[in-house]
Amino acid sequence: MATSEGASAAQNLGRSLRHPAVLLTGLLLLVYVGTEAAIGNWAYTVQSVGRSMSPMAAGYGVAAYWLGLTVGRFGLDYCLRRVGAVRMISLSLTLLLIGLFAWWQLPDQWLSLPMIGLALAAIFPATIWLVPRRLPAELVPGGISFATSAASFGAAIIPTSAGWIANATSLESIPVLMLPLAIAMILIHLWLVQHSPSDRSLS
Repeated sequence: MATSEGASAAQNLGRSLRHPAVLLTGLLLLVYVGTEAAIGNWAYTVQSVGRSMSPMAAGYGVAAYWLGLTVGRFGLDYCLRRVGAVRMISLSLTLLLIGLFAWWQLPDQWLSLPMIGLALAAIFPATIWLVPRRLPAELVPGGISFATSAASFGAAIIPTSAGWIANATSLESIPVLMLPLAIAMILIHLWLVQHSPSDRSLS
């Protein structure tokens, strides 16, 4: 029985990985979780060491980042009911791009980090919520398993890569690196929306 169930799970995962929406959802969450982790791990160092901000102010900035993320998660249910999951992700990614640009170009202000945290809050849960609506029912378990595994990989590889690049260049490269990651998320999200007929009724 156990062998049969294991084979069935492997077959389900194999079928799921042949679906483009599964692969792109995994890539979206890989980039998302990596971005969230990279900012959380490196923001204090960027602010205090790279930009010579006082340790207390830098600490408050990072705390505000996590506060924005937390507040956004608490308000997620209300926002999803009001605007829908697809539109919520679109708005979040737009706000994220604005927040990251402000973090890069306006180094002496502290509002960008809580804005970035708030923008990131809805992306992961709303994307997972959409998976059963974008895939046939039999592909959903494998699709979610792959997407969450890819997200964990992103949490490891993107902050580490950002550190390597910052070591080779400067800490100021980290805010710059987050911008193409946000643009990549926008492009993947747009592809998923355009190729998921069910999204029209959810946006």
